[in-house]
Amino acid sequence: MNFDGSSKVSELKIKEGDSVKKEQVLFILTTENHWLEYKAEDDCIIYKIYCKQGSTVMQNELLLETKPINRKQFPF
Repeated sequence: MNFDGSSKVSELKIKEGDSVKKEQVLFILTTENHWLEYKAEDDCIIYKIYCKQGSTVMQNELLLETKPINRKQFPF
């Protein structure tokens, strides 16, 4: 997942290995005057997180990787 702009990771709502549902908030980024909630595009598993809460992230920086959920393996 990439984003456009330079922001601070104000809240990280997930950890590696979490199963998340489509539209679930993953993290919140803040700039001087705005905050943005980034949500899961699909049901998935959080595979790897490359940022930390409180860190500053830059435009086009990779923040996390996800893996699709196999419905037969993880029914919910």
